[in-house]
Amino acid sequence: MADRDEEQILYDTIAEGSSQYWNEEEGNEDPNQYLNEEGNVERDAEGNQQGHVERDVEGNQEEEASGSQPSVGQKRARGQRGAAKKREGRHIITEVQEDGRHSAPAEAAKNYVRHSGWVVRDNVPVSTVYWRRTRARGDHESFVSDSEKEMLWTTMLETFTLPAGTEDKVKSGTLKKMAEQFQSFKGDLYQKYILKGQTPNFDTFPKLRDHWDEFVAYKTGEQGQAMMERNKENAAKKKYHHHLGSGGYSVAMPKWEQMEASLIERGIEPATANWPERSKFWYYAHGGTLNPADGSLVFGDQIREAARRLTDAVEASSQGTFRPDRDRDELTLALQTPEHPGRTRGKGVIPWKIGFKEDIHTYRSRMRSKRDTEAKIADLEFRVSSYELNMQEEVARKVDERMAAHRSHDP
Repeated sequence: MADRDEEQILYDTIAEGSSQYWNEEEGNEDPNQYLNEEGNVERDAEGNQQGHVERDVEGNQEEEASGSQPSVGQKRARGQRGAAKKREGRHIITEVQEDGRHSAPAEAAKNYVRHSGWVVRDNVPVSTVYWRRTRARGDHESFVSDSEKEMLWTTMLETFTLPAGTEDKVKSGTLKKMAEQFQSFKGDLYQKYILKGQTPNFDTFPKLRDHWDEFVAYKTGEQGQAMMERNKENAAKKKYHHHLGSGGYSVAMPKWEQMEASLIERGIEPATANWPERSKFWYYAHGGTLNPADGSLVFGDQIREAARRLTDAVEASSQGTFRPDRDRDELTLALQTPEHPGRTRGKGVIPWKIGFKEDIHTYRSRMRSKRDTEAKIADLEFRVSSYELNMQEEVARKVDERMAAHRSHDP
C-alpha cells in the first residue's frame, strides 16, 4: 500500500508541475514564460519547500527485499488529487485560449494537463538532462530530440481531439508544459530520494530502473550541483512571490472580479476601480486585497513599497504626467523592472502579443523609439518626484518628532 501511495504522490507532482524545479541550463528557457500559471509549492534548488504547501507528506520507511537502499513509502494526504495516469477513451476539447491553453470543457482541459504529465514521464528517460538542443551543445549531449517531441505530441492526439485550426498553438503550449512537468518530476525525485540517499522501488517505477544510476550520477556530480547552485542564487533574487494556487490567474481572476462587484453592489467604490487590469490583478495575486468595509487597499509588508508606487503610478497616469505605453505601463513603473518578453505580469503566463493585444499595432511602429525615449524620461521624472515627496515626508516626520521631544522637556 505504501508503494501505491508513493506512486500517486510522484504522479501528482508531474501532473501539476512546478517551476521551482526548473533548471535554466537544462531547459534553456526561463520557465516563467509559461510556468507560473500553476504550482503552489515553492522550493529552493535543493528541493526544500518554501511558502504555502497544500499536501502533507509523511515519510514511512520500508526496507526493500533486495537489501539495497531503502525506498520511501508515503501516505497521501486527505483531499489530495489522485494519481496522474493515462487517460483512457477519447476526450474532446471544445475551446482553446489564444495562448494555447484549453478552457472548455473544464474536466477535459484538466485531464489534458494530467495526461501530458503521464506521457512525458512514460516516454522520456529521467536521465535526459536537457529539454532541447542549442548551438552550444553537440550531439553527445543528452536532450529530447525533435523526433521524440513529435512522438510525445502524436501520443497526446491519440487521446484528445482539438478544435480545428488550433493544433499549432496547442502543440507549442503542450510541449512547454511537458518540459515543466518533466523537470518537476526530476526535482521531486531528487528531493524524495537522492537527498536522502534512497532509491525508489523499481517494481513501482519500472521506467526508472534502467536510467536511475545515470540520473543520480548527474545530479550529484559537479555539473549538476553547480547548476543547482546557480538556480538557487537566481531564486534568491526573486523579490515578489505570488499567492496563487494551482489554478493560477485563470481561476483567481473571476474571484477578484466578484470581490469588487460585491463592494460596488453595496455602494462602495473599490480603491482599484480605476486601476488597469494588469496592475490590480498583480496586486491581488501577490497578497493584496480590499477592505470589505470601505474598499480601501489592504496589503502586507512584502508588497508595501510596490503598492505605494503602484498607487502613485496610477495617479500619475490619470493626471497625464505619465503615459503608459504597452509593456511600459503603471505596473512596470511601480515594480521598477522591465517586462520579460515571454510573459505578462498580472495576466498570467502569456506572451506580449496576447497580454498587450490592444497595442499590437505598435509592435513595428517607427514611432516606438521616440516613445521609448519619452517613456524613459517620464520614468526618471516620476522617480525623482517620488523621491522628493518621500524626502519631504521624512523631513516633516523628523521635525514633528523633534518638536514633540522639545515640548515634552518644557517645564
